[in-house]
Amino acid sequence: MTNYSPVIFMILLITSSCINRKAPQPIAMKSETVNNNAFLDSLEHDLETEYSKGHLPGFALSIFTSEKIIFQKGYGYANIEEKKEMNTNTVQGIASISKTLIAVSLMKAVELQKIGLDDHINDILPFPVIHPQHKDIPITIRQLATHSSSISDDGQYRRSYVFEETLDKDEFPPAWTDHIASYNQNKPMKMETFLEQLFHADGTWNTEQNFTTEKPGTSYEYSNIGAALL
Repeated sequence: MTNYSPVIFMILLITSSCINRKAPQPIAMKSETVNNNAFLDSLEHDLETEYSKGHLPGFALSIFTSEKIIFQKGYGYANIEEKKEMNTNTVQGIASISKTLIAVSLMKAVELQKIGLDDHINDILPFPVIHPQHKDIPITIRQLATHSSSISDDGQYRRSYVFEETLDKDEFPPAWTDHIASYNQNKPMKMETFLEQLFHADGTWNTEQNFTTEKPGTSYEYSNIGAALL
C-alpha cells in the first residue's frame, strides 16, 4: 500500500469536498445547534465513506477554533499488525506539513509588526549565517520563506534523521547503505544546537555544501534546513 501522509490526505479530502460539493440547499431550521449537528453528521458520513474505500490504514481529523473543539475522531488503524486503532491522541509524523505552521507563525509575526519579511536574519539570530561565497549579501526572512536563500540540504541534512531503533542496512536497497550508517549515528539535540553546528563559523558541520553557489535571493531550491532556520 502506498504510504500517503494522513494529514496531506485529509487536506486534499476536505478541499475536494468543498470544491465538488453542490451548493447547500436552504434548511428550514432556526437552531444553529441543529444545523451544526446536521453538518457534523454529514461530515462523519463522508469520512466513514472515504475510509471504507481502503486508501489508508487510518487517519484522524480535528476541527477546532481558539475557543473549542468542534469535532475530532480517529478512523481505522495506526498499526494494522498490532490492531492498534487510530484515535485523537495518536502521534503522527507530519513531515513538511510543519512548513504550513511555520508560514502561519511567520505571517502572524509580520502582522503584529514584530518582524518584516525583508529583515536580515543576522539581525535576529543568536549566531551569524553567512554564505561563504557571497559574504557581503545578507540573507532575509523572505528568502528563507520562499526557498531562495541559497541554503542547501545537500550538505548535512542527513544528520536531521533520528530513529528510535537502529536501522538494519540489509532491509534497505544498497543505495541506502551509506545513509543508514549516518542515520544510526545521529543523536537527538535541540534545533538551535543543530543549526548552530551547521552555520556558526566554529560549527562542527559548517561546510560550503550547506549552500548552493547562487547568490541569496537569485534562485529557488527547496530547503528543509532553510525552513527549520526560519
